[in-house]
Amino acid sequence: MRVNRRIDNLTARHEIVVNPKLVVAGLMMGWLLSGMRPADAQTCTYTLSHTSASMSVDGGSSIVSVVTAPGCAWTSVSQTSWVGVSTGASNNGPGTTTVFATPNTDTTARVGFVTIAGRRFTVTQAGSLVAGSWDGGWSLTALHLSPARPHDLFLYSRAAGTWLEAVSRGDGNWTYTPASAWSPAWGVTTGDLDNDGYDDLHLYNTDDGTYFVCLNDRAGGFRYTSSRWDGGWVITPGHFNGDRLKDLALYNPTTGLLVGALSRGDGTFAYAVTTVSPGFLMYPGDMNGDGLTDLLAYNPTTGAVWQAFSTGAGGFALASLGIWSASWTIVMGDLNGDGLADAFLYNVTSGAFFQGLAKSGGGFNMFGGTWSSGWRVAPGDVNGDGRADIVLYNPTTGVAFKCFSDGAGGFTYSSFMLPESRQIVILDMNGDGRDDLFTYDAAIGGWAYVISR
Repeated sequence: MRVNRRIDNLTARHEIVVNPKLVVAGLMMGWLLSGMRPADAQTCTYTLSHTSASMSVDGGSSIVSVVTAPGCAWTSVSQTSWVGVSTGASNNGPGTTTVFATPNTDTTARVGFVTIAGRRFTVTQAGSLVAGSWDGGWSLTALHLSPARPHDLFLYSRAAGTWLEAVSRGDGNWTYTPASAWSPAWGVTTGDLDNDGYDDLHLYNTDDGTYFVCLNDRAGGFRYTSSRWDGGWVITPGHFNGDRLKDLALYNPTTGLLVGALSRGDGTFAYAVTTVSPGFLMYPGDMNGDGLTDLLAYNPTTGAVWQAFSTGAGGFALASLGIWSASWTIVMGDLNGDGLADAFLYNVTSGAFFQGLAKSGGGFNMFGGTWSSGWRVAPGDVNGDGRADIVLYNPTTGVAFKCFSDGAGGFTYSSFMLPESRQIVILDMNGDGRDDLFTYDAAIGGWAYVISR
């Protein structure tokens, strides 16, 4: 270091010139005397124990360790709305942070991010849609193959006669019985015909009238009783006399005869006959709260509507509701949670719909609206609130809606996507009291399901 002194316009100035080599040497000497190394001057680096995590549709968490020097500060900040940080949002030195994901109510998978100590952490979460494949050609029926279980599925090929049972494991997976074969073309109705807690089957050939009662043997098979009725009956299951055995209502749309077939528990029936009129469709539900299954009779051509109230002895007391317009699609369910079966009407061409909330003395209070056309409709309690909701599905686009009943004639909505061109079965696949959605493409065998959350 040197000092220059000069006179400039009679003003004295001193210039100090610093030699950088001497400065570096002085700093090195200071580090050596103090025992420090140059890297110890808080040049912080950060390493994450892992940089990604996969989480289930129900959500989850992941603990991430951050390796750094003491005194080095860092933070964890979510960059995605459904991803959060529950612990370790602000830290100093080595530590951990916990990243979590909320349940995914969408059918598709999603990706989110958290910035941890300046590093990107990626969260991948599965969607609620689970897919797989069976053979094509099955008709599906939901049933209980054992007591206190989630719903199972009975698969039957009307073309080949082959059948098997898909027993739910309660987690969305199935255990299958070995496939067996009957003759083809049976119509299958399910219900506990002998009150043992296991659903049974009723097979009916509408052409020649032959039927079989197939009582569940609790080992993946059935005990058979066979007889013959006339052909042409349309069969609706229900409880028509209050004895806890599932009964059958037989209606002939050509003759107008309505027969209550009361199960005796051994594969045989007692009968009671009521005369209605030809051309009706029958929709079952307890519309007056007496614990017996009634029938809503609707003629889709003329619009004529009757309520057929069970008498308790297999017969029905008829009450006319006059004339509705033609061509309604009708499903039944308790839309307001009052214990009475209500009617939901939808016109697939115009999009018009009505909630018909049943009155205990007969008839309905009607609440209407309009949706777009082309929906398939199915009832089920998909949110577990004790009220039947409506599931809409467009088989052309795959767009679907859960329409949550508000109990007063209205809905709130949640949209999601399903595969196209599917049949829908509403059932409780995991036993949580909420109905789930199972879809199947009989042409190619593809299936998919959505667990309600």
